[in-house]
Amino acid sequence: MPFVEGADRLVHSNYRIGMFPGWQSKGLRYWFPGGPYDAESTMRSYGQVRLDLTAQGTPTRVPSSMGDVWSFTTTPDYWYVGSQIITPPFTVACWFRETETSMPLDRGIWATSNTAGTSYIVGEIDDTSGGGELQVQVYNGVTTYGKTTRAVQLGQWQHGVWAFTTGAVTVYLNGGSDFGTFSTAMPSAFNSFSIGAFRFGASTSDKFQGNITDFRIYDYTMTLQMVRGLYDPRTRWDLYRMASQDPVKVSPPAAAGGSGPLFYHQRQMQGMAA
Repeated sequence: MPFVEGADRLVHSNYRIGMFPGWQSKGLRYWFPGGPYDAESTMRSYGQVRLDLTAQGTPTRVPSSMGDVWSFTTTPDYWYVGSQIITPPFTVACWFRETETSMPLDRGIWATSNTAGTSYIVGEIDDTSGGGELQVQVYNGVTTYGKTTRAVQLGQWQHGVWAFTTGAVTVYLNGGSDFGTFSTAMPSAFNSFSIGAFRFGASTSDKFQGNITDFRIYDYTMTLQMVRGLYDPRTRWDLYRMASQDPVKVSPPAAAGGSGPLFYHQRQMQGMAA
């Protein structure tokens, strides 16, 4: 199902970056928040590891029904880092909205690759079968695909999760209302990560058009129960605290390779310890 209309959205001006020390913050290696927050011109990680991505083209922050979000075009616009930041097992999760008027072929929401493009993973929307499914494409000498069976809805906010082990991946759409699992030889030699396109070496493909926000990379494989918690309107913004809550000390995350401080939120979803 598409975004639940009338559910709590990340638009309130009192929302601040906040990470409650509960299940959603465990293993959250990189977190690029959405909504009203200070770093509006930089794609900066507020997770356990500090990371600033580099803009390619002109990805911009724009207001939306989900708060301030990143806007991408097929010019291309995307965010990029030329280093390996994660290897399986891991989980990628984000909110996205594809804004083209017809279902596109191969729109890369995120990707990780080696320079030659001979080892890569791409989380994307694809219309090769006529449905516009949420998909993952893996290449490690042989191209393999895994996808949901339910179509992505154009112009609507939806939630995607890609959960990887060292030999399989499950793609979840909208809290697991639709998902697909497949096994594959998972590559692990990467030297880049991009959001908004598939970048390898000096080449770019699978360019995304639309909006992306609340982008997360966890260092473990999420379960279906956890995926549902990221989508559930009662818990989806538990990493964000409200300004009206008790004051907490806020400081920048640690440099790359170290563990940054956690920021606190009052709520915690029970029964989901990783």
